[in-house]
Amino acid sequence: MGTKHGRIFLRILVAVVVMIPLCGCDPVFNPLGPRANRDAISLPLVWRISSQGGTFKNLRGAIDGLAITKAETVGNYRGTSITVDLKRPCIFNTVVLVHGDKPFGFARTISLATSRDGKNFTQQITTQGTRKFTYINLLTSTTARYIRITVVKPGTEPWAISQIYFQ
Repeated sequence: MGTKHGRIFLRILVAVVVMIPLCGCDPVFNPLGPRANRDAISLPLVWRISSQGGTFKNLRGAIDGLAITKAETVGNYRGTSITVDLKRPCIFNTVVLVHGDKPFGFARTISLATSRDGKNFTQQITTQGTRKFTYINLLTSTTARYIRITVVKPGTEPWAISQIYFQ
């Protein structure tokens, strides 16, 4: 690496290696520790999930952290909803539904509502479901403990959710 380009490459490489620890990529960050944002999304291990208006196989599969498991509706699922209890109020503006090995296992239209007490829900958005992943983006961040996702218009296959992410 005696060339000018080699020396430039080496300088850039050293700069990158030095800068990575300063970029907030803390490998030992404790989400329950003193630096954690108290309104950040709680850990999926404590979440609870329930459904109304329809039947699911393996409902817990939607939040168990394993991409190979999934919750899947049985029969007609128009009006079916799932409610995730985050166990404490958390701030988010994006919800992602991963459909796993059922890329067409999405509802055509879904709505999202939020609540702090589990009784009084506020409608946030109605949006289209999409193949493989359904992204639900809110215009502003919201704080809620309970998130309810309801099928407005079913798709062509059973509704399948292998993971739910909140950001």
